[in-house]
Amino acid sequence: MRRIALALLAALSWPLAAHAAPPGFYEAQAEFEGVFNVRLRQLVQLDLIAGGYSNAVPTEHFTTRTFKAVQQFQSDNGFAPTGRLDGPQIDRLVQVSNGPLGLWGFRKVVFPGRSATIWVPEGLGLDEKDNGTGLHYSDRQARLWLDFVAVGGKSLPGVHDGLLADQARKGWELHYQAMKDDWFVISTTSPNGHDHYYRYHQDGDAVVGFALEWDNAAGNVNAERIAVIDSAVLGASMKGEFFVDPPGSVAQASAPPPVEPQPAARETTPEPPRAKDTVTTGTAFFVSDDGYLVTNAHVVAECTRVMVKTDDGQVHEAARTATDTTNDLAILKLSLPPGQAPKRVAALRIGTRLGEGVEAFGFPHSDVLSSSGNFTLGNVSALTGLKDDTRYLQVSVPVQAGNSGGPLLDGSGNLVGVVSAKLDAVKMASASGDLPQNVNFAVKSAVVATFLDANRVTYKTGTPGGAAMQPADIADAARAMSGFVVCR
Repeated sequence: MRRIALALLAALSWPLAAHAAPPGFYEAQAEFEGVFNVRLRQLVQLDLIAGGYSNAVPTEHFTTRTFKAVQQFQSDNGFAPTGRLDGPQIDRLVQVSNGPLGLWGFRKVVFPGRSATIWVPEGLGLDEKDNGTGLHYSDRQARLWLDFVAVGGKSLPGVHDGLLADQARKGWELHYQAMKDDWFVISTTSPNGHDHYYRYHQDGDAVVGFALEWDNAAGNVNAERIAVIDSAVLGASMKGEFFVDPPGSVAQASAPPPVEPQPAARETTPEPPRAKDTVTTGTAFFVSDDGYLVTNAHVVAECTRVMVKTDDGQVHEAARTATDTTNDLAILKLSLPPGQAPKRVAALRIGTRLGEGVEAFGFPHSDVLSSSGNFTLGNVSALTGLKDDTRYLQVSVPVQAGNSGGPLLDGSGNLVGVVSAKLDAVKMASASGDLPQNVNFAVKSAVVATFLDANRVTYKTGTPGGAAMQPADIADAARAMSGFVVCR
């Protein structure tokens, strides 16, 4: 724990003497700074931090720390440790970093009336409240706490000295501290084993910054990496420097593939800007008896009001309680009458076999097709998604616009995924001359389980090798657990 804190804050110090650059550094530096624009340089460095390879604050430059971090990543992933990244290596780096970035689910927060900015890891299921001097975020599982504050009438040296004196009096262990002209950082561990990181800046007549506290004993969310990222975000905002926005997916750092998967609930051709009275539709399914449902984030992304029609014909207004745009998931909550529960809830099964039969249920093209839902069958075609994305399954189950957010079930009626996207057949045919047949994707149930755990939603679990069900019985179960989503 303490070595992590020391390594974390060492990223903010500078060497006292010049050192010879390692072999190959200057070639890698010239390539990195000559090929990548500033935005891509920062995104690659964010990937390295999220993946646990770097604790250096992202900048527009390629440093020896970045060079060594790239070499470590390459060694760990079967590449020659040259320090120079090519396309396939960047793609692999994106895959590695998608896990923690998806867990954190960063949202950019600007302090009211000021330029100070941080990224809040909302994917951890944080509660937000006003603490009198700013905003306080607390993790419901007591793993992490974050304060974003501005204190008027204080000097930066006074806040710095006061913090150190108070912590010394309480017996805290100091790992690192640095006081600059207009900012400071402090890293400590308190007697209860919690780690703490502070970064504050002088902002006119106030001191503004954040304090991050975490308890690895309650669950390791790699908060020291969050501290590095937020230190960079805050520093850049206070200096008026460019810094990227939180990536919905850090895959933006890689060259785009020739053909992108398309959300199953949207048309595959460009759409005009959405009018205020536009209605879109999708699918959701129950995961708990107290009214929680899961759907895709893109299904409800632009909704000002969400309605869900359940299998009994009732229409309920739904509250959106959590969103994970990186993994395209969202949680909805229905306020069910006392004593009323869903007819059926999904049982999550982790792990799927290549070639296994699967079934999808949803409400595709509800304006044309059956309003009672469509049930289709297929197989697991691949255990990863586009470009080996491990969050997804590739399935041959036919899906159409409106299937997004619907359950993907196994032969025993267990949930193994959430229908999310399909390959754009028109673009693929244009790019390759071949028309793909039923190349579709679903978010794996393991990703869904992590999302529900982070938001403290209880769910049932299924088991592999359960009693086989007839397709008609699976269709009945799927319809009972599913809801027709209307987004206004």
